[in-house]
Amino acid sequence: MQSHWNAVALFAAVLLAACSDAGRELPASSEQSGSAASTPVEGGSSAVPVSEGTAVDGDEQERDKGLNEGRPASASASAAEPVQPVVSPEEQARLEKQLWLESPLYGSDNHMARARRVTITPLGDDGYRVLIANQMSFECDLAFNSRGQPARMAHCAPKLAENSEWKVVQKEVPLHCSALATEVVCSGEYDLGMPAGGTFPGRMTIARKR
Repeated sequence: MQSHWNAVALFAAVLLAACSDAGRELPASSEQSGSAASTPVEGGSSAVPVSEGTAVDGDEQERDKGLNEGRPASASASAAEPVQPVVSPEEQARLEKQLWLESPLYGSDNHMARARRVTITPLGDDGYRVLIANQMSFECDLAFNSRGQPARMAHCAPKLAENSEWKVVQKEVPLHCSALATEVVCSGEYDLGMPAGGTFPGRMTIARKR
């Protein structure tokens, strides 16, 4: 009988020890689950962790903003192409005509003659005379077109008495101008009247360097 009670007492001691161990493990598991929960912040929402990459991006944005604010406006403006001034057709014509009146000129009065000095002399009422100091020494009235280019020679006659028998058959010689690589040339075809009679194809030419 005594051994029976001893067995009961031993079983009760073992059961009590098991319950005691279970009580000690419960706070540990509760603490562990509490640490896994999100920490509340203001407004009642859970705290959201910020990655290091996000923080670096924010710093770079602030740094770029500071650099842009400190950059002078001229730095961006210099990258733009310069604005070319707009010149009116009237001003272009005036400048072109001025070049013909002020630049050294040269030319000839026929195909076979080499280029010699050409002189344009202003007359009254916006008129001009042009002298080609070449074989026939022809002197003519000169008119400019609306673009400021020599456009027409008229009433051509030899300047020198020894050439008086030579003449320009046409009363007017239209000129056509071309801009070449190194010069601007204005020329026109005409018929050269010879002292012995008959005509010979000729060309009036005046030119200037570009």
